[in-house]
Amino acid sequence: AFIWLCITIIGSFNIQLNYHLDSLCRQPSISTNQVALTFDDGPHPDFTPKVLELLKKHQAKATFFCIGRNLETYPEL
Repeated sequence: AFIWLCITIIGSFNIQLNYHLDSLCRQPSISTNQVALTFDDGPHPDFTPKVLELLKKHQAKATFFCIGRNLETYPEL
């Protein structure tokens, strides 16, 4: 049991080992300064449209991590 526990802990902290599930981890070569934008716990009718408007205005991209009940409540967003 101790060995299994050690392997599980190591696999949890080192995703490249693919212990729990297959993963794709890579670091792309970037020649310019860049930043990754993420928005969590949406969508929200007060904030999501404003964020989308700003992203469009500045031709920027972002990743949205949504909550299921918010998607059900605000499907138009």
